[in-house]
Formats: sequence, C-alpha cells, structure tokens
Amino acid sequence: MDKKKKKAQKKGAKIKNKPKIFADVRQEFCFNLADGRQLRNLVELSAALEDMDEATFSHHVNEARNDFANWVRDTMNDAELADKFNAKYTRAEHQIELLKHLIKRLL
Repeated sequence: MDKKKKKAQKKGAKIKNKPKIFADVRQEFCFNLADGRQLRNLVELSAALEDMDEATFSHHVNEARNDFANWVRDTMNDAELADKFNAKYTRAEHQIELLKHLIKRLL
C-alpha cells in the first residue's frame, strides 16, 4: 500500500468505492424521523429501526402510509425493497426485510 493510502486510512478518510448501500443521499433527501433524527442511508435506517420506539415507527408506518417505503422508492430508487416494506406493518418485519436486503446487496 502506498503512503497516501496509509495516511488517508489513519485520518479516517472516507472510502471512495464503498458499496451503494452505504452511500449517503444528498442533504435535501435525508429522511427526518418524528423523533428528530435524520437518516442518510439504508444502514442508518437499519440502526434507527433497532432502537426506534413504537410511537415513532407508527407515525411513519400505519394503515394510511409507509414513509420508509416511499423514501426507499423515491430517494434510493429501490422499488424491490419499497414493495417489501409496503407489505409489512411492524418494526420487526421492516428490520428483517431491510437486513435481508442489505446482506443480499453485500454478497
């Protein structure tokens, strides 16, 4: 490894060729949760689902709407995951579908 790469790694520089699932959306397309947190990518959504309270989840996913499915479809251009989210109504189901999706994309 050359000196520049080593130096960049030591400084914690961002990896240029990271998988798309880790790619951040532009600031104006971030997802703003009802609890005040802001999400920039699918990995952050996965982490948020892990500790999200039911009130926040129910605000975004209920009989009338599924904000996560809409964000994934409209911002991430991922109709497959959005369709899976639309068919699910619990936080645990969303977590499972998202984790399966992330693993599939990494392999």
